[in-house]
Amino acid sequence: MAHSQATPGKALKKWKAGVFVGLFQPYIVLDNKKKVDKIDERGGFTFGSLLEANLNKRFSLTAKAGISFDGTTIQMGGGCVFFDYEVMPVSLDMSLDIIYHPPFDPMIYIFAGAGYKNPFDTEYQKDIKSSMGIDLGIGFNKFLKRFAISPELRYFWGISNIRPVLTEDALYYHSIALVINIKG
Repeated sequence: MAHSQATPGKALKKWKAGVFVGLFQPYIVLDNKKKVDKIDERGGFTFGSLLEANLNKRFSLTAKAGISFDGTTIQMGGGCVFFDYEVMPVSLDMSLDIIYHPPFDPMIYIFAGAGYKNPFDTEYQKDIKSSMGIDLGIGFNKFLKRFAISPELRYFWGISNIRPVLTEDALYYHSIALVINIKG
C-alpha cells in the first residue's frame, strides 16, 4: 500500500488511488502430513488496484483488490492413488489495512490488517477453499512530483483451513511478498 504523508510544504490529500505489482513466495503449513506426499511451493506474481484514505497525519486506511498467479502444488493420496492439487493458481485477493507512520520518519510505515484470497475454480484445484488471514508489513514512501512509489515487504498469515475435501490434514496458506505501489 502506498501511503501519502504530506511532504514539506504540501497539504495532506484525503483520498489517493493507485496500482500495485509484486512477487511473492507461498508457504503451506500442515497440521500433520498423513496423506500429503509432496508440496511444491513455487513463487507467484500479483497485481491490482488500491484506494487509500488518510485518517490523520499518522494513520491511513488502505483497501486493495488484485489478481494473483501461484504455481504451488500438493500431491496427496495413499497406496496407488494420488491426487495433484494446484493451490490457488489464480485467485482474487483483497485486503484492508491500517497504516501507521511513526513520528521519527514519516517516509517509513508499518501496517496490519485483514486479507482474503478467493481461488478461481480450475480443473485441478476445485476443492481448495478460500483463505482468510492477517496482513503484516513494513514499507517506505518515495515521493515524486506527481505520484509516490512505495515498496513494501508484506506477510500474509493464513488462519483459515484451505484443505481439499479428500484429506484430513488442515492446510494453511502463508506468503511473503515484495510489492511496489504507485499512487497519484
